Amino acid sequence: MTDSQLPPLYDETRLSRMIEELGGDTIAAVLESLCSHADKSAESMQTLRESGDIAALRREAHSLKGAAAMACATRLESIASRLENNQGDAALAISQLHDCTNEMQTDLRERRS
Repeated sequence: MTDSQLPPLYDETRLSRMIEELGGDTIAAVLESLCSHADKSAESMQTLRESGDIAALRREAHSLKGAAAMACATRLESIASRLENNQGDAALAISQLHDCTNEMQTDLRERRS
């Protein structure tokens, strides 16, 4: 899947509801934690891919997919789902994970200013 085919960064409708219910600072902290978790997961998945341990890579992707879904991070969830289901180029998807977390961090900074 190319970058232009990726879903939006967030489910803005759900994210807005969560911000209303829990507060912007709480959601920002959750998203920052998710970014950190996703970066670590991407590094782990890269190592697992290189070692050929696809089953462990899929488990790691499944965990990340669930965390992303809970945080309304639709793009991150989609990329993790592709990795979990062994769809497409894993190296590209892992690279897209890094790009996605960078974009999320930029978005968080912009929302705070």
